[in-house]
Parts: sequence; C-alpha cells; structure tokens
Amino acid sequence: MPDYPVSTDVDNLLKSADNAAAKTSLGLGTAADAATEDFATFTQGQTADSALQPADPTLESVTNNGATTRNDISAGRIATLHPSNPVNDNIASGNQACAIGGVVNVVSGNRSVSYGGRENVVSGNDSSSMGGFRQTINGQEAEGLGCTDTTLNTKYTSAIGTINSVVGLTGEGTSSTQTKNSSVLGGDTNIIESATEAVIIGGDTNKIQSTHHRSVILGGTGIVTDAADTAYVPSLNVGAGFKMPTGATDDYVLTSDANGVGTWQAKSKTQTVSTTAGVLSFDYTAGEIVKTTLTENVTSLAITNAVEGASGMIILTTDGLGAWSLAAGANRVLNGIPADVATLTTADKITIGYYYDGTEMYLYISLVG
Repeated sequence: MPDYPVSTDVDNLLKSADNAAAKTSLGLGTAADAATEDFATFTQGQTADSALQPADPTLESVTNNGATTRNDISAGRIATLHPSNPVNDNIASGNQACAIGGVVNVVSGNRSVSYGGRENVVSGNDSSSMGGFRQTINGQEAEGLGCTDTTLNTKYTSAIGTINSVVGLTGEGTSSTQTKNSSVLGGDTNIIESATEAVIIGGDTNKIQSTHHRSVILGGTGIVTDAADTAYVPSLNVGAGFKMPTGATDDYVLTSDANGVGTWQAKSKTQTVSTTAGVLSFDYTAGEIVKTTLTENVTSLAITNAVEGASGMIILTTDGLGAWSLAAGANRVLNGIPADVATLTTADKITIGYYYDGTEMYLYISLVG
C-alpha cells in the first residue's frame, strides 16, 4: 500500500491513546461528552438574554430584605401568613379574595375580604369582615365590623360592635333578601329574624321577629317585637317634647286603653243618658260628663267601666212636669250642704260632681238657679 501524506492534526488524532487524548487533539471541551437534549434549543437561545438572571432580585429576596415600590401590583388572591406558626396563617380561596392581617381568618367568598381580627369566616360573595373575633359572614354583600361570635346569614345585612348576635335566619339562604338592610349595632345576644330595614341598637336578648319590617329596638332587655313599623323603647326621656300628629286636635289630651295604646282624646267627653226604673246608669268610657233630663224620680246611680279615681259631673234637668225635691239617700256628700231645692223652678238645673273609689261613688251636689 502506498504512503499518503496527512496533516499533523490528523496524524496526532490517529495516534491518540484514548478518547480524552483525542478530544484534546481536536480542541474539544467537556460539552463533547453531553447529549443534545442537555443544550438549549434555537428558540430558547433567542430569549436567553431577556430571561431572569441569577443576579436579578426574586420575590423571595424582596420579601426577605424588604422593599418599597411605587409600581402597580396585581394578584389574584392575597393571604398574609403568620411569621413563625403556619397554624395561624390566613386563607383566601375565593376568586379575587383577600385575607390581610390578623390570624386564622378564612375567606372563601368570591371578591370578599377580611381585614385583621381573629378566626373570622367570610363565605358570602362580595362580603367583608373587619377586626373582631369569630364573625361568620354567610350572606352575600354583608359586612361585620368589630363583632364577636356574631353571624350574618342573609344578603345585605350588617353588624357593628355586637356580641353573640344574629341577623337573618339560616334557612333563608345566603342570597335571600328577607332581612335586607337590617343591622345590629352594639349590645349582646340580639336577633333579627326575617325582617327588612329593621335595627336593634344596644340592649341585650332583644328580638325583632319575622315580618316585623322597619321596626326598631332601642336598648332594653328581653324586648320582643309584636308589630311592623314600630319603635320599642323600655323608657323614654324627652327633653324638648314629642310629636304624635295622628288624631291630634287642639286642646286634646293623650289617653291610653287597657293595652297601653295611646290616642288623642278631648279633655272631657259628654254623654246623654236616660233613667230606667229610677236608676241613672252610665258607661264611664262614653264620657265623664253626663247629661240627663229626668222624667221620673231617681233612686240610685250606677257607673260601669270605671276604675278607682274616675270622676266627672252629672247635669240634671227636669221635663218640666214635676218640682225638684231632695230626699236623704245612701250616697255620701263629699262637700257642700244640700240646699232647699224646693225653691228651684223646673227650669233650673242641679249639677252633681262624683268620684269613684272603686267601690262607692261620692257625690258633691251643687244647685244652679
């Protein structure tokens, strides 16, 4: 075989004792030992210069060292964590939910937030809790501020600074508006059932019952509503007067029935009655001033629906057919001396003032000539 001349490099390569010597002869580095998948693709190589470099700051390095920025920050959810004990971490699982500050607050409602406080739970959408302890916000668009062990069950409800209170019935559902715009402010163990635009302010163990819409309880203990559109106050100190326009007429007075229902009434009411078998009988509630024209002798008086302290006046006239006379009877005279009525004419009148002590009537007789 004839000899062929070769270059020195090829000669050296062919004379290499092993692979390492061969790579040296060719001027190859360690990359020659790696597989092709260990290297970046062409596309990857094109973006390498703009990629995050090892020397660039990371979120971890920023939070470790602290940072100030005037740039916008966007995040899907935010939950602050306890610095040393994960058991006390906040949780924000709802879409665009936020649990900032405080410990063990859980926000599962979409677009809902919790700021500070402890063990607050916000499951209603678009709802919030601020401060407080164990506020449970189930209703949508509901707010609890600084409450303790308080639950908002339905939509558009709120509570501020109360403890052990409830707004809305559980069975109504979180989107129910049966208690819309109702609120508990302060107090302890107050409840608003299914009543709209209702409010309890202060007090304890008070309750606005279902359907008693727009009612208000101010303070007190153990008050339970019995009607809508009613304000309940255990006692009232009015400094500059009050106004109750319904039924009001100049010079009327405020009176009450047996159930405590107050109405405006004339100062004095007059009724006209007749005698029956010598008995002059009248209903006190029909009027404390009694007028009668006598057609017979009167032997006794009878009053009904009167209580102790009832008083008034009886005005007597005659039918013009008989003269006046006065005989002694069982009635007692409070004051004054019965005059000789025989001097009166049939055109004259006799007035009798009366007072009822719950058992007997006491009379004061006046003569009018």
